[in-house]
Amino acid sequence: MAQMGFFDLSDRYASLDAKKDPLLEINAVVPWEEFRALLEPVWRKPENERKSNAGRKPMDAVLMFKTLVLSALYNLSDDQVEYQIRNRLSFMRFLGLGLGDRVPDAKTVWLYREALAHAGKVDDLFKLFDGQAVDELLMRGNTASWVWADAAYRSKEIEAKLRARGLTSRIHRKGKRGKPLTEQALKSNRTKSSVRVRVEHVFGAQANDMGGTLVRTIGLVRAKAKIGMKNLAYNIRRSVQLRRLNPFPA
Repeated sequence: MAQMGFFDLSDRYASLDAKKDPLLEINAVVPWEEFRALLEPVWRKPENERKSNAGRKPMDAVLMFKTLVLSALYNLSDDQVEYQIRNRLSFMRFLGLGLGDRVPDAKTVWLYREALAHAGKVDDLFKLFDGQAVDELLMRGNTASWVWADAAYRSKEIEAKLRARGLTSRIHRKGKRGKPLTEQALKSNRTKSSVRVRVEHVFGAQANDMGGTLVRTIGLVRAKAKIGMKNLAYNIRRSVQLRRLNPFPA
């Protein structure tokens, strides 16, 4: 069998582009380098604390973070994500790896997730991306100051809190014994439901597209990190979808 050459690889990537490789879109949207300042201290000791510069250098921190994103997006175990990186050109390109480059092995993936979990950094990474996403939405004019919820959350206290924060309530109204909702109120609830279904989409997408909501870990720290990465991966994917819907800022 002939060895794959540069142009063969280029043709394969062009074929992936023609099929609209979703990972290419994610790479175009997410400013990965902005995560480095949070990631590096977890993975590598500062220069002045290292005993020696000898030995194999650790995998790049951003590359390892992107590996965890792949694992969360496709619900892959550590062994599976190692195999898929070796097997799939789309995964290799997403990570910026060539055919001859070193691939993160399952043990390294596990160690890196452990380091992030015990350092409590997954929440920080989520908040950083959340801030980036909000900035993107502001630029595109996709912001709102409304709060949506079902009728169980409606009360005078909650309505007052929302007003105090300058938020507009879009919480469902509920009828009372002997005082059913008017037709106008029912119509308003139906309109709100059409928006709230998008919130339910988050749970549906994680349950159906991202491998379900079952977490196979030991301990709350690991479970929190696993769930946090899945939430972050979902938000990354959703940001790409929103950008596709509105590619040109207002």
